[in-house]
Amino acid sequence: MNEETGRVRKKARRQTVKYRHANPLFDQWIQDWEEQAKKADSNMRFNFARARKALRLFPLPVYCGTDCKVLQYFGDKLCSMIDKKIAKYEEEHGPIDWNHHIKADRSKVKRKKRSRKSAEHAGNRRALNTGNANNNPGDVYAGNDSNYNAIATNSDGLHPLSNDDCRSIPAESLSSVSAAVANSRPAAKRKQPMAKPRPAKVARKGSAGVSTKAASAVNLPTVGGRSAANCESEGPDAGGVLFTLPADSYDVMLCVDLAETTSKSSKQGIVKELKQNGVLHDVRKLHVGDFTWVAREKEITTGKSRREIILPCIVERKRMDDLASSIKDGRCREQKHRLLQCGIDTTVYLVETAGQHHAGLPLSTCNQAIANTSVVDGLLVRRTADYRESAAYLTLTTRVIQNMYQGRSIDALRCSKLPSPCPLGSTRLLEFNTFNNSAMKNKQLTAQQMLAKHLLQLAGLSVQKVAAIVKEVLTSSGLVTLVSSSGGTAKLAELKAARSGRSVGVQAAAAITALYTQQQLY
Repeated sequence: MNEETGRVRKKARRQTVKYRHANPLFDQWIQDWEEQAKKADSNMRFNFARARKALRLFPLPVYCGTDCKVLQYFGDKLCSMIDKKIAKYEEEHGPIDWNHHIKADRSKVKRKKRSRKSAEHAGNRRALNTGNANNNPGDVYAGNDSNYNAIATNSDGLHPLSNDDCRSIPAESLSSVSAAVANSRPAAKRKQPMAKPRPAKVARKGSAGVSTKAASAVNLPTVGGRSAANCESEGPDAGGVLFTLPADSYDVMLCVDLAETTSKSSKQGIVKELKQNGVLHDVRKLHVGDFTWVAREKEITTGKSRREIILPCIVERKRMDDLASSIKDGRCREQKHRLLQCGIDTTVYLVETAGQHHAGLPLSTCNQAIANTSVVDGLLVRRTADYRESAAYLTLTTRVIQNMYQGRSIDALRCSKLPSPCPLGSTRLLEFNTFNNSAMKNKQLTAQQMLAKHLLQLAGLSVQKVAAIVKEVLTSSGLVTLVSSSGGTAKLAELKAARSGRSVGVQAAAAITALYTQQQLY
């Protein structure tokens, strides 16, 4: 008994390896320039000081001056100075060993000791769990130590990004990509020992890309408000595996919707920004969302085209004027409904605030719609100033996904729906064409989907409320039977949405009853 207790305590003292400074070489150079500016009594010393602070807060390695452009206070002049310094350094000392410079400045940070009071509570919980497990051998209880393992192994030892990290990426957008790294891995993965962090192997030949090393797991919050009909997807083993892309045999590629490259100059500009950042991307027709990511095999092994597997992350981009017009004609609600129904948990609603004062609707109305998208629908809302910041957000997200799937095999399943749940980091997914075809707007709808489209046309019914109704009645005939029965309208009004917990309401229930029972509406 004492030996087991000793092993548990030893396990609880695990040390987490973190970067003390991810870019010590660049920091030393900027410090030298700051000292020179001080001697010359130049105001540039303040710029260098601010740039050093931003560089110290950034937890990921950068490899050239162009990479530093995503950081705050790094302008074209400073980035050019860094590139020239790199060229001069390589002439004098040869190629830079980035691994050596990154590893040379790492430290082990011990977990803070728990107070005596918290330790007593932990012991009580452990004793309670042990007692319950003894009483019910068939049940599984997660003790305090397993919870600690999940916390200690998140983020691969990298600090989360701070709010001052990037000049061209909003703080809230950047923190969403890198600050939340704990929950996207499956529970079984969290108990494994922490892997040793490695510098990213991102090619920089001929590109001016933003090559950053991100954490190996992304915690873009998942969508918790999908309808129950979509959650009943096929299991991961339904139909078996169609094909497998082994580790390092595929590239993570960003797919851009064809509509994002036509008409307005800002739409064309975002593709140019992605090219300048060195992001591997392809323009194609997407039936849901504006941006998504696929794993495309590097070499053609079978057939005439490269096989592709959808990765569970999708982005819907909205300018303020586009958002206002979609609110007017009802496209906004339909698009959010289709995003929630596609089966991907990590869904980002990217809003560009440029031109918000000429949107065609009051700014308060647009902001209320954005808030409803986050609170009621459960989508991850991120704001950017213009298309350049949107391109920077997509660039950084691409780097994070690339590092997450590095060294991992991905299976394409023989089914028509993604497994549920399907967080970012899943390796049992669908072929891209299968996913894209299943998300077609004009495809043959099921009875539940058609009922949901009907109900969404009524004022006061959100996607979550409609999902609760469809889950209860299943079909239109079931809805007619419910509202025609005694007390059916009251029962319909008491149905609650899964995420927000709000009821359908008396007025909305009365409108549904009138629509499905009266012979003449007017």
